[in-house]
Amino acid sequence: GVVIYDANNMNNAKAFIPELTGEAICFTPDSKHILCGLKGGAIKEFDLNGEFIRVFPDSLPGSVLESMVIRDNFQDIFIGASNHIHKFDYKSGKLVKSAKCNTSVSNIHLNNSGTKLITSHVSSPNFKIWDTDLNVELSVLPDLNEIGNDAVFSPDDKMIAVANYNHYIHVIDLEKREGKELIDDILSNVGPSTIRTKLLIPYKEGKLAHMLEETS
Repeated sequence: GVVIYDANNMNNAKAFIPELTGEAICFTPDSKHILCGLKGGAIKEFDLNGEFIRVFPDSLPGSVLESMVIRDNFQDIFIGASNHIHKFDYKSGKLVKSAKCNTSVSNIHLNNSGTKLITSHVSSPNFKIWDTDLNVELSVLPDLNEIGNDAVFSPDDKMIAVANYNHYIHVIDLEKREGKELIDDILSNVGPSTIRTKLLIPYKEGKLAHMLEETS
């Protein structure tokens, strides 16, 4: 299920949504609703009190919904599910378009201008950049000798923070070097080899949260 907390009061849960969800969960841009990708491929919308609002008429049966993002204009939702990226229309809840990947999508993020997507992939060291119509793959980032776990755009969309399967983060300059060269190593040796990056969370002021997990 999904537990909702007030950020100013983390001692008590605000609400609980008793649904068998995957990892595809996101807030709407106004932070008033939550979208949940369920185990069976359905997508449901709830308010912050856990009250059911609607289920999307289109679903992704048989898919594992791993990651979900919504554009700030409330128009499009992008979902990484198994080895596909899916684009839904938020208002109608209808599937608009799908694109196939070589390996399963583990994480998906929009850039700050809402014009590009970046995906990381299970069992693959590469990160792929797409336009929001899903019909053009803009770039493939270099092999960093480790399986990629997550990647996010910088606030100006000119750089990407890349997290490997271990606990290292690298910054790649897309504009000048087009993702071909490593330009910085922000974190190194923050823990034993059993610690790996689970998720990167960017903030508009240029800060980056680095979520780790124990693998042993």
